[in-house]
Amino acid sequence: MMSAEISGKLPYPEGEVDVTVKLINSSGKKADFEFLPANTVSLDISKMVELMNNQGCKVELSTANLLNCAYKKITVTLFASGKIVIEGLKSQKPDDALKLVRELLSS
Repeated sequence: MMSAEISGKLPYPEGEVDVTVKLINSSGKKADFEFLPANTVSLDISKMVELMNNQGCKVELSTANLLNCAYKKITVTLFASGKIVIEGLKSQKPDDALKLVRELLSS
């Protein structure tokens, strides 16, 4: 049985950050994942809006504390605390979730 939690690295604006990737929900062929930074991270949501727009995301909600957008039929929520949640990934593998978020955060 595959692990529902892995560790990895993500390219946050201040550099590579260690994260834990957890499968938080799975229904049918889709899954939701949570990314938690190992250390304190602070995301500037206004800068993340620009990055997400440049990556082809459709921004649906943006506040000082979070950014919610659609990317390739997946819902992505970035929090100012550095936490990231993706919903609706057509894979239940944390490695696939990590690959997708790495792609999104790479500018």
